[in-house]
Amino acid sequence: MLIDDKMKAWILEVNDHPSLNIYFDTEFMNHKPMTEEDVCPIDLYVKSRVVRDAISLVKKKSFEEYDSFKSLQ
Repeated sequence: MLIDDKMKAWILEVNDHPSLNIYFDTEFMNHKPMTEEDVCPIDLYVKSRVVRDAISLVKKKSFEEYDSFKSLQ
C-alpha cells in the first residue's frame, strides 16, 4: 500500500499466499539438491528484510545484532 501526498491510500497488490522461497525457479531442477548458486540474490535481500521486520515488530526490539544478511546497510 502506498499513501500519496494527499493522504490517499493506493493498494498495489494483495497476495494471500506469499512465498518466502529464495531460490530461482526450480521447476526443472527437482532432481538435484539446492545450493547457494540456486539462490536468487534479490529474493534473499527482499524477503530477509520482510522477515526481519516482521520479527522486529513482534519482539519490539532492534534486530541489528541478528542481521547476518547485512540488510540494514
